[in-house]
Amino acid sequence: MAPPPDVIFELFLPAQPSTDQTAAIIDSVQNGLPVPVQKPEPVWNPNNNVLSLGFWIDIDGFTDAQLQDSLRASSFISTGMTAALFVSTAVIQLTADQAWAAPTVKKRIPQAIGFITLNDKINVDVSSAGIVTKVGGAYHPPVFPSIDFTNTINDSLTVDQSGALKTNESTDTHLSTLGDIEVAVTEGAVGSILSVTAVFGGLVANPDEAGVGVGAQLASHWPTVILTPTSPPLTGKMIFDWSKVNVDNSGVSTLGRWSLGLRSPQFRIAGATTLHFPDTNPGVSSVYSVVDITDLKVGGATVVWSGEAEGGGLRTTVQFDSPGAFSIQARVTDVDNVSATAATLVTVTETQGHGVPV
Repeated sequence: MAPPPDVIFELFLPAQPSTDQTAAIIDSVQNGLPVPVQKPEPVWNPNNNVLSLGFWIDIDGFTDAQLQDSLRASSFISTGMTAALFVSTAVIQLTADQAWAAPTVKKRIPQAIGFITLNDKINVDVSSAGIVTKVGGAYHPPVFPSIDFTNTINDSLTVDQSGALKTNESTDTHLSTLGDIEVAVTEGAVGSILSVTAVFGGLVANPDEAGVGVGAQLASHWPTVILTPTSPPLTGKMIFDWSKVNVDNSGVSTLGRWSLGLRSPQFRIAGATTLHFPDTNPGVSSVYSVVDITDLKVGGATVVWSGEAEGGGLRTTVQFDSPGAFSIQARVTDVDNVSATAATLVTVTETQGHGVPV
């Protein structure tokens, strides 16, 4: 028999979806999961009207039928619940390993005095006590012996009143035992050690700040909303209200309910709304950005700037050559052909040499 799935997503549906509908659900769910996964194996259970999607790290040597049997045996959605999600310890560790090995993560960090090195391995332990992230390294002063350290981040996962997965996080840095003169160096090195920029769960973060452990990153990406295409069976967005969470050495799982909602696509344009230039040197430019995007899929979205702005990216630079009131407009359209528009008004004034508006 094939091994249990590394990710399981289950939905109660009113009726069995068609093949095309199942494919649409798979695409939506795949993009909304907290970890990257390959195309899943679906199973429909007519006894309880549950669609189960299973994802494996390695499926070599197993047939579709074997994978489906394993998925059926691994189903854990319970009576009264309409949604379930499980992510295995193996996936959590693999995601952390891949993020830690990324070229953007520097393992040697220069300091004002000496330098810091980080170990090549990031350790993640998942158990009933929570998720523990450990990163080791050493501070290398120019004269004294190196000071080894281990940064440990403990994440205890819970479900809050809004139905989202949350964590209570604590951080501890353990330094190697040193002599008197080396203790003084240790005290001076603590700030350097705690200011090391690292990657946890795929995001760049500072280990001495809250919410940076692998558990916290997993919780922050645990789906509360999954945007879906504008065609049946899931039109708009899926809204999840998680009510139960379980963490043990197999991984993290949640149970809850889901509902279908309409999208309310919107964003705002960030940038200066008041500008001025001196009459001795006419003209001024400013950068404007699309921010606070809601209910739009950012990946693959197109942006069209208009008014005084032009371009097709999330940021654009606008040149103002004369005083006046100018409109900056943008339209964002995502891969589901859902779009939103926004505008902002910019007032540009010309000042005399001593700064008095003309």
